[in-house]
Amino acid sequence: MLLLAQAAQQMAYSGRRCATTLMPSGKDRRQWADDFMADKAGAAPHQTGLHNPREYFNALIIRGKTILTCKDILAASLFLICVLSTTTSAQVNQGNSQSGSAGSEPALSTFRGGPQRNGAYKGTGFFAANRVLWRYRTGGPVQSSPVLFDGSIYVGSNDGYLYCLAAGSGELRWRFKASASVSSSPAIANGVVYFQADDNHFYAVDARQGRVKWELKTGANVPFDGRCVPCGADLGDAGAFDFWASSPALEGGSVYFGSGDSYLYALDAVTGKLQWKFKTGGRVRSSPAIYKGLVYAGSLDGTMYALDAGRGTLRWSFKTEGNEYFRIGEIQSSPAIAAGLVVFGSRDYNLYALDAETGALKWKNLVKESWILSSPAIANDGVFVGSSDGKSIRKVELSTGKELWTTAVPGNVFSSPAVAGGYVYVGDIQGDMVGLDEQTGKLRMGRFTDGRINSSPLIADGVVYYGAENGYVYAIVGGKPPAAKKPG
Repeated sequence: MLLLAQAAQQMAYSGRRCATTLMPSGKDRRQWADDFMADKAGAAPHQTGLHNPREYFNALIIRGKTILTCKDILAASLFLICVLSTTTSAQVNQGNSQSGSAGSEPALSTFRGGPQRNGAYKGTGFFAANRVLWRYRTGGPVQSSPVLFDGSIYVGSNDGYLYCLAAGSGELRWRFKASASVSSSPAIANGVVYFQADDNHFYAVDARQGRVKWELKTGANVPFDGRCVPCGADLGDAGAFDFWASSPALEGGSVYFGSGDSYLYALDAVTGKLQWKFKTGGRVRSSPAIYKGLVYAGSLDGTMYALDAGRGTLRWSFKTEGNEYFRIGEIQSSPAIAAGLVVFGSRDYNLYALDAETGALKWKNLVKESWILSSPAIANDGVFVGSSDGKSIRKVELSTGKELWTTAVPGNVFSSPAVAGGYVYVGDIQGDMVGLDEQTGKLRMGRFTDGRINSSPLIADGVVYYGAENGYVYAIVGGKPPAAKKPG
């Protein structure tokens, strides 16, 4: 609307100058006008970048007749209004579909790289870990996964703080004290950081100053039946494997997240007002994914749900198989979506792929005697996922679930893989951050950390960021892959 008002103002301004002689003031102005109009030639209206209507008129005047009639100006003005109207609409639509803001890539400011949670990042990774760029010590274990926004790393800690650190140096910019430990990974949009504390308290905090904008307290955790049936052992309520709170997703002015009170929530991102909530049969630790107007999330009741994003009504649900040891088939893994498939892991040892529209099972891949709490990454028609007791990273074909390679790592993998520049990065509970060749699974790098790694790595500008249970947040860098040998 502001651009249209500017155009109308320019029409009035130009109309008062009808039939006035407007001479170009030298060769430089003419060259500028030629370049300006050449840049716009053949471009779609929303690609023109016309943010100042006066630019258009100046260029038109300089390149055209020295005498402009009212008819000339009226025709140009009407055309400009059409262009600006299209531009404004495109800009609004673009803004509503992104999770970040100007100057920040949306994929870096959300857990697992955006609303589809596919864990794939642009740019390059690196061949071997040569050094720690920086590390920052918090006051507790770091289960949260870092995100990047406007030159800062945001990450939670079990000491109860959300931290904002300088991406280049690790210097503390601010920290925000929450009501409990922060294992949720933040999401950022329009200068606001959204995250959940482990007592089911949800926050919206100013990204630059760390001041709370609004907050919402959901219900208490529901009981968690995490028993190994034959051995009678409770594997959940002691907290040993209930690692993370659900991390928020942002889309269309709403923020979506799961809670330990068994509900999925949708809130107005600006005000925090409840839009809807949907009850499942267990704690919701899975982080919602969003695709074509649907919200997808798993629950510890062993069910994957697909809900209408606007109304919260159930579109479909899928119950995992379970097995003789873990009959519920609990889902802690967050879904990843690509090529119309929803892919996720379960405690029943299976990696599942469902049709995103119908919920029909497309394929499943069994990892023998091993939970899959890790969330899958999807890149280049491959699915990458870690396993717990399997102590491995596996790649399967996206369309069929066929195993392509499996690589053993030193420890159980609860961290979720990230893919960048032909490499797959993931941590294990022995403290290893490893990098594998995406095509072959060959181990290409390893960095030992004195603390279990359940945090999932973020890759940006050749730096790998992650947290560890020793309380540190790390940024590591390394060398480039060796040059390919020339034939002959």
